[in-house]
Amino acid sequence: MPDVNFGEIPFTYEEINIAAGLHKPGTQKSYNNETFAFWARALFERAAYSMDITLPDEWQDDKKGIFYWWLFIRGFLVIYNEPEMGLVFQPCTVNRYDFYYRPVEAIVCNPYVPAGQPSSRTLTIGKDCQLVKLAPDRKGVADIIAFYAEKLSNLSLSVDLSIINTRFAKIMAARNKAAAEALKKVLDKVNSGVPAVIVDEKLLDDRTDKAPPFQEFGIDHLKENYITNLQWQDLRNILSDFDEEIGIVRYDKKERLVAYEAEQAQMTAVPRITVWKDTLNSCFKAVNEMFGTNMQARLRKGGEDGQRNDERPDTLQLDE
Repeated sequence: MPDVNFGEIPFTYEEINIAAGLHKPGTQKSYNNETFAFWARALFERAAYSMDITLPDEWQDDKKGIFYWWLFIRGFLVIYNEPEMGLVFQPCTVNRYDFYYRPVEAIVCNPYVPAGQPSSRTLTIGKDCQLVKLAPDRKGVADIIAFYAEKLSNLSLSVDLSIINTRFAKIMAARNKAAAEALKKVLDKVNSGVPAVIVDEKLLDDRTDKAPPFQEFGIDHLKENYITNLQWQDLRNILSDFDEEIGIVRYDKKERLVAYEAEQAQMTAVPRITVWKDTLNSCFKAVNEMFGTNMQARLRKGGEDGQRNDERPDTLQLDE
């Protein structure tokens, strides 16, 4: 899958079509739009902040958000001592591999280093720096986010169209011009909030042929075809699938799970986030030993029934 840019992509349409064709052949472009960017951002926050990472005190300001972004989107970063700056973290590329195909070197390039320091340098992992990765394959969550954000983006459009269609105007057919003008005045008064509208009885009963001078149609089927509530539930189902994919368990209040079902749901939900925590803590152990820090990754979870309390059922607490 090609790298996904969650902001604006400065490509031509030809380049976008090539990238889209490699991603998913077809004419539908489900990403590179504001709706996709909205859901991508929302899903990133749900994934990244399902875990709490203890960082050094000097990284507790906006640097912490940057740390989360590089780690969860890029998949890995490097921690090392920068002269005149102290302990820092940076995105990097890797170079050379050992017998087990593990990277040996990390290459860092940053033009904003202090004056007199090289903007690009090659660091030996385990000697000059430590590599911190989210997963064993050094992949982030961009592919998972893109997979679900596309579906949410498409379904959001369907919800918008469904809501617009529920505003279907009443259609009325008049037998003559006089009846049409009278009906316009009646509808104007009704729409303006007049509580009672008095009309000529001829509008309700034509004395010549006993047939009404107008007919209305086109609105009887709206209630039967109203599907916005179903589409909205589908949105919630996709979000629940995403939560289960990364390891956040949500239980439906309407249908309490028995103990066995709850245990099965928990078992299917833990793999990814557990792998992330174990991988990070393994990396943080090496970082702590080299630099004397106390970095740690902990999961956030709900209570035993999937809720912390009745007031905030979606609030997550740290797993001690």
